[in-house]
Amino acid sequence: ATITATTADGGKTATCAVTVSAPAPAHSHYNCGVESCNADHNGDATGNGHSTVDSWTAWDGGDTNLTSGSYYLTDNVTLTETLTISSGEVNLCLNGHVLKYDGTGKESVIKVASNATLSICDCTNTTHTGYINSDGLWVAGTPSGEEATVPLTGGIITGGKGYHFSDNNNYYRYGGGIFVDGGTLNLYGGNIAGNLCAYESDLSKYGGGGVYVKNGTFNMYDGTITGNCAMTKTKGGGGGLYLDNSTFNMSGGKISQNKAHLVSGSYGGYGGGIYVFGSNSQANLSGTAEISGNSAYSNGGGIYLATGSITMSGNVAIDGNEAQNGGGVSFKGNTFTINGGSISNNTATGSYGAGGVEVAGGTVTMNAGSISDNTAAGTGGGVRVYDGTFTMAGGSISGNKTTGSAHGGGVYIYSNSSGTPTFVMTAGKISGNTASGNGGGVYVLRSTFNMYGGLITGNALHCKLALDDQGKPTLDKDGAQKVTSTRGGGAVSVYTDGSSFYMYGGEISGNETTKVTYLDKNGKSVETGGNG
Repeated sequence: ATITATTADGGKTATCAVTVSAPAPAHSHYNCGVESCNADHNGDATGNGHSTVDSWTAWDGGDTNLTSGSYYLTDNVTLTETLTISSGEVNLCLNGHVLKYDGTGKESVIKVASNATLSICDCTNTTHTGYINSDGLWVAGTPSGEEATVPLTGGIITGGKGYHFSDNNNYYRYGGGIFVDGGTLNLYGGNIAGNLCAYESDLSKYGGGGVYVKNGTFNMYDGTITGNCAMTKTKGGGGGLYLDNSTFNMSGGKISQNKAHLVSGSYGGYGGGIYVFGSNSQANLSGTAEISGNSAYSNGGGIYLATGSITMSGNVAIDGNEAQNGGGVSFKGNTFTINGGSISNNTATGSYGAGGVEVAGGTVTMNAGSISDNTAAGTGGGVRVYDGTFTMAGGSISGNKTTGSAHGGGVYIYSNSSGTPTFVMTAGKISGNTASGNGGGVYVLRSTFNMYGGLITGNALHCKLALDDQGKPTLDKDGAQKVTSTRGGGAVSVYTDGSSFYMYGGEISGNETTKVTYLDKNGKSVETGGNG
């Protein structure tokens, strides 16, 4: 407001105008970002597990070492050094603004120390326009090319490059957006987007484009981790999140469109959405948590579990992720328990396959939920087990498929001589899966399938001519046209070399193998296929 005053002195008139700024509006809401809350955030259903905050302090980025208190952004903030949460319980409301790191070094936007708790929220519906660039990073603004617009609602933590430090002559870079070093992170709202954990030649370990949690706890109730990237060489990953001997509880929000990228080398780039490492790591996915649209160069488009355990329940969706192997989940840890939710529409582009779930060790127990509509260019449209045990005690594996001449539309069980894979089915349904090779429902190779109950039905093997890149039939060494399936099995196909299939109960019915006509070495038409 402008106040104008006029005075007269000896016939002379003077006018003075003073501009007075209105006081900033009071900032008051729960530390989850809303004015009225009865949600169960680490407490009971009345909201007593978290507090309403009546005294929020405006923060402009000047102090980059915060201790106990509640702070909110009044405008966009650009940091030239990492914001450190050094002790106590800190609440940070993004208030619709952008918190960006733009320093000369490569550091995280935020670091949470071992004796600190950071709760991030956002109380606005501010929308920021952006897109995902070719490096997999969310960038503010309007795309100039064919990139799809990816708007984000609420404040954004962006621009981080990863916290760099050394220990006993080993060098590390963790967490482009946020590095949790033994502390606790609660995410109630806002976005962690456009952060990068970059590979450098001197690094012993690195990962977590969006967030890295080391010996700590991360509770994600809402918000997004979107458009972050972990750039790796020979090891590392976790485009969205890297969990290192830590606990991750996710009951809402999205981890989406993150990327684990291989800079050079023959392997690396694991876990486009989440990388779980360490025998003490535990990931609990529940409620409406969504892990979607992430990509990994190697294994685990949605989740890569190297060690540790994971549980999945409620309406969790692991959807539309992509990797060479294990499009949805690549598992070689301790235990993976599926009590609900869906793993669907994921894609494995590599020769090994596993469109939905890849099992390379440990124990997977499926009590409920679905693995559906996944696709593999290699084997195992829904599930591929080449070590460990997969027990199906409920739920469904349905609508999955392999392409080319790959086997096991629903399930592929295979041993490379070093592993002892076993698939046990006591209940549930394997249905509507298709393979272009052998085993529309299940394919067994040098491994064991024990069936005690459940139903295998409506699966199909689409036997067809094998074609080259020009669409012409390929020939075997004798000059006969090749077909994609030589052993059939619309329901179950068992390769005799060290394989076993024992059916103690359950039902197998209504499966099919399509017929195909090919020319033998003498040019004579021969029909094959058709056995269920």
